[in-house]
Amino acid sequence: MNEEKVKIRLKISEIEIEYEGKDSFLGKGLSDLIQETISAHSKVKDVSLEVPVATTDSPSLSTNDLSTNSIAGILNVKTGPELILAAAVHITLVQGKDDFSRDDLRKEMKNATSYYKQTYGTNLISYIGRMVKKNELLERRAGSYALPADAKESYRVQLDQHQ
Repeated sequence: MNEEKVKIRLKISEIEIEYEGKDSFLGKGLSDLIQETISAHSKVKDVSLEVPVATTDSPSLSTNDLSTNSIAGILNVKTGPELILAAAVHITLVQGKDDFSRDDLRKEMKNATSYYKQTYGTNLISYIGRMVKKNELLERRAGSYALPADAKESYRVQLDQHQ
């Protein structure tokens, strides 16, 4: 039997357990793990459980319902470069893509209707150039960009705190 690979993350207060492996674990194994962890920490009042079931083709963020508009709000976007980062975060963490083009960024920026301004699209090339120089974006190859690993993790933490 060919099983799919999954990822789960269980958070209870400051304790976090992650599992990556075969999906057969999600049956009894996951249930037992949750019960044992909760009973071991029964005094913890605020129990937060995230169970992102992601195959290798699935997005990496546990909730797929965050829009670029929502991410822009969480990140308190005020400028074009900040909206570019919100779009890059959506493409990377929600859509699960490792890299993206300028057109991908423009499309996601326009999806943030509460934040997008026409001038952001007009100035996109110069914004991206400055962001690459500041290492806010990486240029993997001509016309292909990515978030730096440390930034990606920082944004993941920020988004997780707002869920």
